[in-house]
Amino acid sequence: MGFTYWWRILASQPWSHMSPDLLMSKIAKRFELLDVDGDGAVTAADFQESLRRLAEEFGESPGAPKYEALSNAYAQLWEQLLRHADADGDGVVTREEYVASLHVDGPIDYGSVMRPLAKATLELCDTDDDGLIGREELRRVQRSLRMNTTDADLAFTALDRDGDGSVSLEELIRAIEEFYTSVDPAAPGNMAFGSY
Repeated sequence: MGFTYWWRILASQPWSHMSPDLLMSKIAKRFELLDVDGDGAVTAADFQESLRRLAEEFGESPGAPKYEALSNAYAQLWEQLLRHADADGDGVVTREEYVASLHVDGPIDYGSVMRPLAKATLELCDTDDDGLIGREELRRVQRSLRMNTTDADLAFTALDRDGDGSVSLEELIRAIEEFYTSVDPAAPGNMAFGSY
């Protein structure tokens, strides 16, 4: 099944009146960030490398409570991704499988799916223990995800909805939900992973 087949599936969804270019650009950006080694598929090794980079950025090692919480959250998300997206059961998620999985079986509650990883990430990078992510803390997270400083700053500005100079867990979850579901090209969550 090729791109045309999956595009028809995407176009049949309730949010399909959103610009196809915008939607595909966001999906491509997210897949690119998930595919750490750039081999065209997302694997357990990509998730492990993301975990390693993020933990290393904040000086956390295996066995430390924050590392273990993050590791468990990554493992849970990987299992969910495999369950929903690995159509052929080969243990990897191709771009086509990823695109097809987004809404084919009905709406996905991205807030619930992503909450454990978002919470563990916030707790890891909250170096001043205020329960919030500051601009520099988010830059460090985004740098570990291979985003440039400009994209990290764009994401921070979009995520900080109340303009208080920090991002709360709820702001982070809302942005992730918008990234995957919003039909509004001006939705701040579109920038959750930087420019696309």
